[in-house]
Amino acid sequence: MKNKNLYLLVLMLVLIAFSCRPDEEYFARPDDLEGDICEQLASMEEFNYYLACLDTTDYAESLADGSSWTVFPFTDTAFEEWMSENGYSSFENVPKYKMENIIKYSIISSAYNTTTLTYYKNGWYEGNAFRRYTQYNDSIMEYNSNDYSNSLNQSNRTYKVDESGGDMKCTTYFLNSYFEFSTHYVEYSDYNYIFEDEEEYGEGDMRVFDAEVTDIGVIAENGLIYVLDKVIEPKQNMYQWLCYDEEASNYSMFKSMLDRFGYFRYSYIDEETNDSIYYLDFLEGVTNNYLAFDPNDETYPYLVASINYDWVFSTGILTPTNEALTNYLSSGSIISEYYSSYDDMPLDVLGTVLNMYFFAKFWDLCPSNYGEAFTVGLDEVNLTAGDIVDKHYCSNGLLVGTNTVFEAPSFSTVVGPLLLDDDYSIMYDAVQELGIDAALESEGVEYSIMGIRNDQFVDIADPNSTTRRITVVFPENGDEDQIYMEVTGDPDDDYNRIYPDPDEAEADDSDVSYVSTTLAAIVENQIVEESFSKNNYYQTMYGDYVYVSGSEISGGGDISNGTTVSITGTLSGDNGNFYKMSSFISRPEYYPYGTMLQNENTYYRFLEVLEGAGAQLSISDVDDDYLISFLNSSKNYTIFAPTNDAINQAVADGVIPDPSADNLETLSDLELAQAKVDLLAFAKKHFIQISAPTDGVTAGTYSSMYYYDIVDYQYVYTDYEIENDYDTQSITILDTSTGEVLAETTDIVNVLSKMVVIHQIDDYLQ
Repeated sequence: MKNKNLYLLVLMLVLIAFSCRPDEEYFARPDDLEGDICEQLASMEEFNYYLACLDTTDYAESLADGSSWTVFPFTDTAFEEWMSENGYSSFENVPKYKMENIIKYSIISSAYNTTTLTYYKNGWYEGNAFRRYTQYNDSIMEYNSNDYSNSLNQSNRTYKVDESGGDMKCTTYFLNSYFEFSTHYVEYSDYNYIFEDEEEYGEGDMRVFDAEVTDIGVIAENGLIYVLDKVIEPKQNMYQWLCYDEEASNYSMFKSMLDRFGYFRYSYIDEETNDSIYYLDFLEGVTNNYLAFDPNDETYPYLVASINYDWVFSTGILTPTNEALTNYLSSGSIISEYYSSYDDMPLDVLGTVLNMYFFAKFWDLCPSNYGEAFTVGLDEVNLTAGDIVDKHYCSNGLLVGTNTVFEAPSFSTVVGPLLLDDDYSIMYDAVQELGIDAALESEGVEYSIMGIRNDQFVDIADPNSTTRRITVVFPENGDEDQIYMEVTGDPDDDYNRIYPDPDEAEADDSDVSYVSTTLAAIVENQIVEESFSKNNYYQTMYGDYVYVSGSEISGGGDISNGTTVSITGTLSGDNGNFYKMSSFISRPEYYPYGTMLQNENTYYRFLEVLEGAGAQLSISDVDDDYLISFLNSSKNYTIFAPTNDAINQAVADGVIPDPSADNLETLSDLELAQAKVDLLAFAKKHFIQISAPTDGVTAGTYSSMYYYDIVDYQYVYTDYEIENDYDTQSITILDTSTGEVLAETTDIVNVLSKMVVIHQIDDYLQ
């Protein structure tokens, strides 16, 4: 039975198969279907030269197969004009490589109509895009490394360089929707400015660079055709134009400045020749004062997440003429005070100079944006028509020649001396490491920088330690790009050495981090976010205070040692002053406990309060100082420290138990526990959560460290009103509810400890 059923099933399948043969006439190719791209071009009878060039390449077959393409062919008339302009008397005289280049540059993979041409790669938004990658990439050229002074290159040798950098070149086209797209800042008039020798762009026009598309979107079986009235040869990118174009001789100085950032990067082995092939790359990174982007890169450098904007944007470079650059260094400019030649400038200075000419969007250099153009680093450049010499739309952006030099605003700020004077390079490196260089270049805040020369980084207190001292050294076997720091004074002699170890083949990451963070903390103590308007106390960016008196400045360490640091010169900037100093500012040597211990005749009873409350925390290998348990060592506080008599009065008033060890030892465990609670509460009321010297500025309501309640998981602190009198060098503490005076500072004020200001009061706070 089973075999019979199987037989019937097979028979039915055979009958079905033979009864469903396709109707050949139904599935035949329609008579009215357009031919492939080559057939269409042949039928249009004005592309004989284009097809002849096409036959010299591998793309004749590609344009006739089932793939999908967009092509920009030139007419016979256009080709004849091109031959005449280039001195070719006949088609046979045109080099084959020329034919291949113009064919490859005329072909885009996939078929696009005038709407989809303006979609960008990762988003379907009409009017965004105006570029596509062609089938063309550059050839391999031989470069001499002596033309590039960057230290990453080997000297006296040649490199085989793939000029394409691994990328196909883009072609650029303009459609109405691109100009009309709301977020673009480019107008029809900008196109007419860039390609001023051509007819003005009109409504409904389409252009490919300066060529007019005379027949838009001719349909073929495997793509679309856009007919050009000009032959478009592969465009040079902006760097290539500076290298090869005859007109570029006017900008040779600018090109040589760029070359100092160039280096050869190994890429691959050529399978045919077995040669090592390199790319010519450029050091990039505005934050490092390298070039804002690679002028040799065919891609758009600013990609956002997964969105590729290569089709949407292109960059712009403003190129000063040789004459403009020469005049700039001889015209009394700020930079000319430090350098007489661009060749003498270190890369960070040169990068700052060059980045004034790099723009993220090409339209920033177009007339519709004159007066409001911003560089990649967001510096404003007020271009005018009189500044422009010429312009060239390249494969990767717009290059505009200028007869004007635009000075980097940072040169005239307090950062200027750090950047321009190589004697302050260590301090400048630390400023960059902190990431505050941009803030110091802004004009919204006044700054005072107490400059430390490289040779003054000697025997400075390590901010991370109570005992270590550091000195910047330059070992003979060290890396010239690495800062080395010698440590002395550590109780464990194993740590007294040079960081990082110059004898190691590769610097230890933790050593490098220790050096950078230590130097950054030292430099923070040399910067104040306000101007020295009068003799007063000023807080540094690190959090400690310095006292300025005329041309003398003292840190907490200087005051305790009875020394001062002299201002030897002042450079005024647009946002403050840079002071040349005779030495570094010495920060306080002790934490608050150790500082009060130096004045124990006045404060030994208050120290007993802290000890009795269990608020002491030992510091390893340090006998004369302690941390205070309820303070954050990275924050600022003020201590209104009661004198011995004031503590005795608090004991007599029954506010706290006698904090002496002799008394506490007599208490039961329960009594001792309660005594610790009372002593800790009393102590915390004398610590205010802000640092307040008698500067006449710091005043208002501030919280103590004592909290008496917790509401919604938030501490409710006891607050005090602070009145600050600069003239009498005193502070008054008042009850915030009643205005009653609780205490006033007396004889000893403004004692500076690490992150904490200490004032003496003859009363106690409760």
